[in-house]
Amino acid sequence: MPPLVSIVTPSFNQARFLEETINSVLSQDYPNFEVIALDDESQDDTPEIIKKMMIRSPRLRHLLGEPLPGGWLGKNWACHQLSQAAQGEYLLFVDADTRHEPAMLGKVVTVMESSGADFM
Repeated sequence: MPPLVSIVTPSFNQARFLEETINSVLSQDYPNFEVIALDDESQDDTPEIIKKMMIRSPRLRHLLGEPLPGGWLGKNWACHQLSQAAQGEYLLFVDADTRHEPAMLGKVVTVMESSGADFM
């Protein structure tokens, strides 16, 4: 089995873009991945979109962001929380307003495995 990849996305007020982003990562042709979307106290429909999409895909998990502690920046804190929740051998951080072709994840894993890179 290929390595598990955790595709993680921090989301703050991304209702306009989030469904397309999540659909694009859920449509990967790579066989072994999970998707975690963190809602960082959004004031729009971001959490409702994530919850609705979870019904359609068991690969998708919803993480509620914790309040920002002193000394942290918002996106860094969100990414840290996502990294703690992820179960994959590889972590792929994607912004909530991006789109991904179905072969993207397989290509990324191939490069990581063939190069021996720890970070790309």
